[in-house]
Amino acid sequence: MEEEVPDPNLDWILESKLRWIFVGGKGGVGKTTVTCSLGTQLAKRCPSKRFLIISTDPAHNTSDAFAQKFGSEPTPVSGIANLAVMEIDASNKISKFSLPEEMTSAAESSSDPMTAGIMGTIKSMLPDIQGIMGNMPGIDEATGFMEIMKQVETFAFDVVLFDTAPTGHTLRLLAMPETVRKMLKQAETLQSRFGGMFSGLLQSFGTAMDPQVQKEKLENALASTEHLVAQFKDPEVTTFIPVMIPEFLSLYETERLVQELSKYDMDVSSVVINQLLPHSDCCPMCQARTRMQNKYVTQAEDLYGLDFHLVKMILRDHEIRGIDQLEEYGADLFSKH
Repeated sequence: MEEEVPDPNLDWILESKLRWIFVGGKGGVGKTTVTCSLGTQLAKRCPSKRFLIISTDPAHNTSDAFAQKFGSEPTPVSGIANLAVMEIDASNKISKFSLPEEMTSAAESSSDPMTAGIMGTIKSMLPDIQGIMGNMPGIDEATGFMEIMKQVETFAFDVVLFDTAPTGHTLRLLAMPETVRKMLKQAETLQSRFGGMFSGLLQSFGTAMDPQVQKEKLENALASTEHLVAQFKDPEVTTFIPVMIPEFLSLYETERLVQELSKYDMDVSSVVINQLLPHSDCCPMCQARTRMQNKYVTQAEDLYGLDFHLVKMILRDHEIRGIDQLEEYGADLFSKH
């Protein structure tokens, strides 16, 4: 008896109860196009649901894909009432870090030379602090995860799709829950040890000064993180869709990504092979490229064909930009247009 091969499309998503869809892979393989096209098609095919696309890639190509400017808050896509997009900009948040005015003015007017000296030193170090934070490994992912938690607190969308950064960043994002838990526990320790000064520093991020309010927010954030981790590991509500192109490095990185995702117990049910050349004998170069692509498509089929929905997308002769182009491209992700 032959083993049943999964359908080469994403029809299964339409019948699922997914709430979180991650799309990722090597840089330059078309993750944003796939994410935006998928979101556009899901919004069209499921009009009773609300969808949100979150870009955690610092490059933020979602605005280019939709030909519409998006920011750090969910913004409706023009012409699609049940689809919104937001782009998380960690560097902007970091650059706005500053000491609260109350702390600096109090320090400057303090009669205690030690207090004034300490605050003066901290102020002089502020550009260095901003630089260190900006280059901290995983800072984009940490900020992105915090934004996800905010969405959970006031969850107004049925399905969230993530246009993730290249593979290395994505894997750090998936490791962030444990990191965030440690950070929050350390913050509680600092708050209990340093009291008022720590309250002032927290206020620079817009946090209330009341210690009890801070404690409750930290506890709520921890609970939200743990709840989110459980959802990310539940194949009923979360899936990850790797996108690759038929080349060695992309296939290699896709396999590494699939293996790493399995360590996080995240579901991978589909793989998109993007930018396939149409079969053509028009020139020797096209023939050579087609032979090369066929070799890696065969290898991908050997790796994933029996267990994954392997979706093959033909390279277009035009860029995919704007709702009409995204709808047309996205239709090929499914069996029925």
